[in-house]
Amino acid sequence: MRFICFLQLLIFQLGIATATTPGGIQWYFSDPAQMGMGFTGVANTTAISAASFNPAAMPFCRSSGIQVGFSVLRPATSFLETSPSVYLDTTLLPTLTPLFLNTIIRLQKLSPSKPLSIGVSVHQPFGVSVTWPDAWKGKYIAQEFSLNTYLVQISTAIQLSEQLGISIGSSYGALTLLSRRALENTDGQQLDAGSATLSGSDVIWGMQAGLCYQASDKSSFSLLFRSPMQVNIRNGIADFSVPASLEHLYPSQRFSSSFWLPPQIDLGVSLKPKPRLTIQLAANLVGWKVMDSLWYQLEEPVESLNQYPRTGFINSLSVRMGSELFLSEHVSCRGGIYLENSPATEESLSPEFPDAARIGLCSGLGYQSGSIRLDAAYQVAFTGERTGILSTAGFGGTYKSSIQSLSLGLTYLW
Repeated sequence: MRFICFLQLLIFQLGIATATTPGGIQWYFSDPAQMGMGFTGVANTTAISAASFNPAAMPFCRSSGIQVGFSVLRPATSFLETSPSVYLDTTLLPTLTPLFLNTIIRLQKLSPSKPLSIGVSVHQPFGVSVTWPDAWKGKYIAQEFSLNTYLVQISTAIQLSEQLGISIGSSYGALTLLSRRALENTDGQQLDAGSATLSGSDVIWGMQAGLCYQASDKSSFSLLFRSPMQVNIRNGIADFSVPASLEHLYPSQRFSSSFWLPPQIDLGVSLKPKPRLTIQLAANLVGWKVMDSLWYQLEEPVESLNQYPRTGFINSLSVRMGSELFLSEHVSCRGGIYLENSPATEESLSPEFPDAARIGLCSGLGYQSGSIRLDAAYQVAFTGERTGILSTAGFGGTYKSSIQSLSLGLTYLW
């Protein structure tokens, strides 16, 4: 009977999936339990991963604890050039392994009337990695592109009443950027095998504030705001790979780049219609419009290195739904679905950001015995075909992407 109930709920979730669309370079790999429930973490009010997803819920967690884990991602993208061409190519398949750590320390003895909690989360909230064959048709725009962030989020939360918790915190960390592309032939130079690699990093920081309202033991509501984070790469390195006879024309040099990572508003609802069944709903609004361009300023402009700034990003919305059913005192199973709108417009769709509306299906298992909990989750996400032309380069076609990921986590409570 429990299995039938869970199956009916999952079918209901899948039925909703046809209503919307996905995208972005945002990652939520901070807890396999929340991944198994469609990344509905902002609605979470009882797990240690609240330190990452929803710090305002930390005072409602029953125990202090620490959680560690990792995920394995395998993204893939195909490209079909605009008709009448029949040119087809695919990205090389990277394996990405984002790590995470969450911990909550309850300080109830220091403030019995209004319990305090401190949370620390180490995670990678943004990430993209795309590698195309060196000789493909879009090589002058991108052969390889990656952007990764590594953040430590520290939050303090207080329980103002039996029902209300609030939090404030900040995130500190680093961003790394790598862009490699082919050099075009100019002035008779033979640069067919030439390429430029631009790499740089910057220290970034941001703020977040949250609210968690426990309406009853069967329902709760959560709201979290994350600020934008400015990126200023001032001493990036531009290296050139060219024939030996041209090396004196292409010395390594510095470059700079400035852009913003987007702000975010997360809204979550957690419902408990039965003692062993939890349903979580979440919506995420991401302000990608602030990342309106990506431009590299070299100390000495290189004519053979064409740049195509990405402009016209728009804000995106994702909708998520997940459920968890305890099959016994120790074992739970999970299912979820999410739908994300893409921030890339048809004019900004590029080999670096081959983004489109995405739907993701998730499943997971949990096992808890005493103070130890093990969680595992799997997801598959895919996009439909999307056609666009990068207006600044006059290059376009039809992109289609998919991603598979596996996540494992270990939690210890005290």
